[in-house]
Amino acid sequence: EEWITRSSMPNHQDSLAFASAVIDLNPSEHRGGLFVQTGAHASGRSYVGFEEGDMLLHQHDIQHGVQVQSGVRVSLVLWFADSTAACSSALAPWLLHASGWEEERGGEPGAE
Repeated sequence: EEWITRSSMPNHQDSLAFASAVIDLNPSEHRGGLFVQTGAHASGRSYVGFEEGDMLLHQHDIQHGVQVQSGVRVSLVLWFADSTAACSSALAPWLLHASGWEEERGGEPGAE
């Protein structure tokens, strides 16, 4: 089997998913891991303290990343859309809604 391995992922948002679920499959075997971050500087990081069986569910607009300080972290990440239409079109209508774009143009992306 081929695994994707990396010990870090920079601060980002999962903008193409309405919501994301993260399960740390081996929280006792590493130090560090998933963090949420307020602001642009790493001093705004708070690491999520997972215990076995925990899952973190977050919206698309949460700044987060990964920094494993020791050990090996194994995780399961699931990304969710808010509708079948969003899945089949690969669009992110939640971003349009959050920006106010829909209201400005009559509620429809093509209404210009």
